[in-house]
Amino acid sequence: MDISPSESVFGQTCCLTVADETNQNLTEAQKELLQLHWKLCINMHRIQELCRPVNIYDDARNVISVSPPVLPTKHKSTATCAHP
Repeated sequence: MDISPSESVFGQTCCLTVADETNQNLTEAQKELLQLHWKLCINMHRIQELCRPVNIYDDARNVISVSPPVLPTKHKSTATCAHP
């Protein structure tokens, strides 16, 4: 079965997503958050928690160390951006 050029163009334009790099309605951080949401199938608030470093406290509530984020991201604002 042959695919005509018009069908090929339709397939290319039909399958674009909101996370496409050409979408100007979302910031890069929002696109990254949305892609992580799709990939991990967990809610966006939880993803943002996993994108933040975590303070480790001693018994006196003093910060003794900071653990790195569980989910490293390309954009620092992914952990705090508005949900798309």
